Amino acid sequence: MKIAKMMVVGALLAVPLASACRKEQSPVGEPMKLTIEQLDALIRSNTPPAVFDANNEETRKENGIIPGAKLLSSSSEYDVNATLPSDHASKLVFYCGGLKCKAAEGAAKKAMHAGYHDVNVLPDGIKGWKTAGKATTVVD
Repeated sequence: MKIAKMMVVGALLAVPLASACRKEQSPVGEPMKLTIEQLDALIRSNTPPAVFDANNEETRKENGIIPGAKLLSSSSEYDVNATLPSDHASKLVFYCGGLKCKAAEGAAKKAMHAGYHDVNVLPDGIKGWKTAGKATTVVD
């Protein structure tokens, strides 16, 4: 009887322990948010970040892209290994259309799930970038 009670107590203790272990593997946090001025300064620095455009073709044709930005094939289904730098410590910045668009955040979280640590988004997106008078590159 004592053995059975010990097994039950042991099983009850195992459940909270398993839950605690799962908490260590909690979902990835949120990417850091950059202002237009912060991103502009980073781009002009000696070690510029890798910038990724998560917009669709129509938005790119209408607004252009941030100079030097790499185009994602899809904000949710891009190939991490073929698209992102091999160094997981690289500073990454994702942007999309603007404040109402969530594509950049989704693309950033995909990078974070892949093990990248310095992941950022530009919430104002390309529309905010243009409104601030920053240069854009035309996409055909």
